[in-house]
Amino acid sequence: MKFANSKIEVFIFLIIVFYLLNILSSLLIPLAFAYLAASLFQPLIQILQNKKIPKWLIYPSVIVFSLILIFIIVLIFSSSVSEFVQQQDFFAERLETKFIPIIASLSEFLKNYFGTELNLNEALGKILKSDFVSSSVGSFINAIGNFTSSFIIFAFYYIVFLTTMSGYKQYLNYVNGAVSDSGMIENYEKIQNSIFTYVKIKVIVSIFTAVLVYVVLIIFGVKFAFLWGLLAFLLNFIPIVGSLIAVILPTLMAIIQFDSFSTIVILFVLLESCQIIIGNIVEPIMMGNSLRLNTITTMFGLVFWGFIWGIPGMLLSMPLVVIFKILFEQSKDLAFLGRILGSPEPSK
Repeated sequence: MKFANSKIEVFIFLIIVFYLLNILSSLLIPLAFAYLAASLFQPLIQILQNKKIPKWLIYPSVIVFSLILIFIIVLIFSSSVSEFVQQQDFFAERLETKFIPIIASLSEFLKNYFGTELNLNEALGKILKSDFVSSSVGSFINAIGNFTSSFIIFAFYYIVFLTTMSGYKQYLNYVNGAVSDSGMIENYEKIQNSIFTYVKIKVIVSIFTAVLVYVVLIIFGVKFAFLWGLLAFLLNFIPIVGSLIAVILPTLMAIIQFDSFSTIVILFVLLESCQIIIGNIVEPIMMGNSLRLNTITTMFGLVFWGFIWGIPGMLLSMPLVVIFKILFEQSKDLAFLGRILGSPEPSK
C-alpha cells in the first residue's frame, strides 16, 4: 500500500513539474540558452585569467563581444526573413504553378490504377494561397519577435552565469558546509566539461554545415543563400528532422527558381550528401561514445521538449538530454538510466 502511494506521489510530482516547465517557459527558455552560452565561453575566460589579465577587463570584453555577436546574427536573420516575406506572394504563385503538372500526373495515376479520384489541385491551392503563406510566415516572425523581446532576459541570465561560474569551487564548498568534498567538485567539473564539449562540437559542426550549404547554394545561384545557410546552422541543433528541413527549404526555393529538373535533383543530392556525411560520420567521430545518445532517446527528447517548449525546446532537447545523462551517470543508483540514454560503443 505504501509503495502504491509513493508511486502516486511521484506521478503527481512529475505532473506539477511538467506544468511549471510549460507555464514558466518564458523565463526558463532564456535561462537554458544563457547557461549553454556561458558554458561555451567559460573556458575562454579561464584562459584569459591564466594569462594574468585582470577580471575587470576580461568580463566586460567577453560579455560585450558575445552579446553584440548574438544580437547581430538575430538582426541579420530577421532582415533576411523580412526580405523573403516581401516576395511571398510571388513565391507561392510560382510554387503552385510548378506543382500543378506533378499533381495532375499523380491524380491521373491514382485514378487509372487505384480507381481513386482526388482533387489535389484544389488542396494544393488552399495550402499555397497567400493567406496560408502569410499566416505561416507571420507565426514564424512572431517567434523571432518573441526571441528578440526576451533577449534582455537572456542577457541578464548570461551575465550572471558568466561572472559566477568561475567561483564554483568556493560555492560548492560553501554549500557542502564545513566538510570539503572533492567528489562533489569533481562531479561538477565532469558535467561542466561534458556540456562544454557537446556544445562546442555541435557549434563547430553546425557552422561547418552552414558554410557548406551556403557555398553550394551560391554556386547554383539559389536566392536567399545566406538565410538557408543560417537556417541550416540552427536546424542542425534539432535532431533527425532538423537536417531534413534544412535540405527541403532551399530545394523548394530551387524549384521556384529553376526550370531544369536535373539542376534541382543535383542540388538536392549535394545538400543531402552534406547532411548525411556530417551527421552520420563527422559528428559521431567528434562526439565520441561518452556523449552519444541512442535513437530512441533522441526521438523521445525531441518530442518531449518540443511539446513542453515548442521550437526552442527542440533546439535545447539534445543538450538537456545530455545533461540528464551525465547527472544520472554520477549516481550509483541511477547510473543504469545514464546507460539507457547513451549508445554502446560500436563493435570492431
